[in-house]
Amino acid sequence: MIIKYIAKCFIIIFSLLMVAYVINLTHLIFEPAERMGASSFWPVYHVTIILIFGYALWVNWMYNVTLESAWKNEWLSRIYIRTMLYVLLASVPVIFVHGLFVHAGVILMWGSDVDIELHV
Repeated sequence: MIIKYIAKCFIIIFSLLMVAYVINLTHLIFEPAERMGASSFWPVYHVTIILIFGYALWVNWMYNVTLESAWKNEWLSRIYIRTMLYVLLASVPVIFVHGLFVHAGVILMWGSDVDIELHV
């Protein structure tokens, strides 16, 4: 039982690290040494790991709140209402937070202020 739990945790952590790695390789996917040698790779890689983990926790929490909880109200007990609520509550905050990080990255990379409307 414990070995299965440890193996499951290892697979989740390894998957998280690999997804963050592939996301941050960008167009240099076939030349990883060049991308990993850049000074900005490792901080961005670590932030990506934290964001992906946070997004997964948020989506899981929204699933438990909207689809798995016992609703007292008859209107909210309908599955299609709860599903729409889940999709909105799970995706909109993730998109908003990620957009803010992309905006901050563009500002840091270009060194000038960029209108937030371009990213929203």
